[in-house]
Amino acid sequence: MMWSFARMCRPHAAREGTVLFPALHGLASRHEYDAIGEASEDKERQLFGQDRFEAIVEEAARLERSICIDDLAHFTRS
Repeated sequence: MMWSFARMCRPHAAREGTVLFPALHGLASRHEYDAIGEASEDKERQLFGQDRFEAIVEEAARLERSICIDDLAHFTRS
């Protein structure tokens, strides 16, 4: 199941960084782009609480370190 997730996630993340976000910069004004960021942060606080998202990210990083999957270079070397 984890391999299926990774298989789906790689092209998804690549398109976000190379297609979606660059296009959004071209479509939205700086003010609109900043407003989208603020709305996203407001929703994050609503869903997870103040600073809870950062705590969740740190917990995920700790778990990855504990099972030795935190070094992405290990998995992406040719």
